[in-house]
Amino acid sequence: MNLRTMIRKLLFLLLCCGPMCGYAQLNTDRVLAIARNALYFEDYVLSIQYFNQVIGAKPYLYEPYFFRGLAKINLEDFQGAESDCTLAIERNPFVPACYQIRGYARIQQKNFDGAIADYEKALEFEPENSGLWNNLALCKLQKKDYDGAKKDIDRLIELAPRESNAYLMRADVSMRQKDTLSAEQAIDQAVKMDAYSSNVWAARAILRLQQNQFKEAETDLNQAIHLAARNADNYINRALARYHQNNLRGAMEDYDIALQIDPQNFIGHYNRGLLRAYVGDDNRAIEDFNFVVDQEPDNMMAIFNRGLLLDKTGALREAIQDYTTVIDEYPNFMTGYHYRAQARRKIGDVRGAEKDEYVLLKDQIDRQNGTKRETASEDKTRKKSDKNMNNYRKIVVADNSENTPQYTSAYRGKVQDKNIRIEPQALYVLTFYEKENKIGRTIHYYKYI
Repeated sequence: MNLRTMIRKLLFLLLCCGPMCGYAQLNTDRVLAIARNALYFEDYVLSIQYFNQVIGAKPYLYEPYFFRGLAKINLEDFQGAESDCTLAIERNPFVPACYQIRGYARIQQKNFDGAIADYEKALEFEPENSGLWNNLALCKLQKKDYDGAKKDIDRLIELAPRESNAYLMRADVSMRQKDTLSAEQAIDQAVKMDAYSSNVWAARAILRLQQNQFKEAETDLNQAIHLAARNADNYINRALARYHQNNLRGAMEDYDIALQIDPQNFIGHYNRGLLRAYVGDDNRAIEDFNFVVDQEPDNMMAIFNRGLLLDKTGALREAIQDYTTVIDEYPNFMTGYHYRAQARRKIGDVRGAEKDEYVLLKDQIDRQNGTKRETASEDKTRKKSDKNMNNYRKIVVADNSENTPQYTSAYRGKVQDKNIRIEPQALYVLTFYEKENKIGRTIHYYKYI
């Protein structure tokens, strides 16, 4: 083959390959654009599939790693999101958004030191980014570095003086430091800055509930509900304010609305069950406690309250079963022995009743000799984490408010929130022949076998 022929063939190959290389470049950019569109429309799983294709073609780009991490954040895969953001930072360490997203992923994993380092690094590039100062202050708040959090909040207010959330954070710091006067001033400032935000009215209502100003708290919650009618927490809190004012019917109405908005709300069912028991609506109260026990099978207070209601409605054996469950868990809970002894006598179990009465008699003697037992607190409510069984008749208040958005689409959004039906698969058998089944039509093939 002479030199001229070789040059012709080389030129021919270059002409053939050139357009293909250009097309591959264009195709990668297009796939990245499609992936970002899918991410924007909350189709996170599909966007990750497209980002994987871009990473496979061009693993040196930081963008697909960053956006894939953002998609994983929305799917609550925080460890995977942190890993992707780290890979993005390795490829381009000058993008503050990468540090911001990784910081958020670390917050969700309770790695506040790592999150603080990320936000401080991001602030080197964007010192006037109010979102970064906001998250940095929250991290320090979680670490109980209140002085550091205050400094960050003050800087945030300098950058965004009309940001009501900054004043709410300042109020939160003041409340943790037991400075209710400063907290009230900060919340009033937040209301002044953004009177059309339901959050500021709800925050002031919570402060007033803690100060036992129940009428004022109800007024604030009325305004919060007017601005955000689909927030179940506002109805739960207003029910608490009404309960303290002895407006039981109004409180039950609020629990009804809250459970229409959020049917899985634990506090709503538990407290509505107590109020229904107070007004004699025993059967529907049992339904509420059944829901609570299904959600938390180890919730002894719900089980005991259900036992009392079953006892009252004549289901004595079921009531005794609930009493026994509680007594096995809390053998020093004398009220349980008292009601179980009564129920056992009603069904003719004299021996069992006498055993319970003997425990009660022994406890009475111990008390006369100076032995102290745990008693109910003087408050009308109890924290959800309170395990003192003597507080079983008290309305529950949350330890920490949580509000998790739920997605209802079957094909988009957060797939971890999707309820699916699990069906058993057919027996798996090795065979030479293709065989389809009614559940799935995938043909499994392994060439080495």
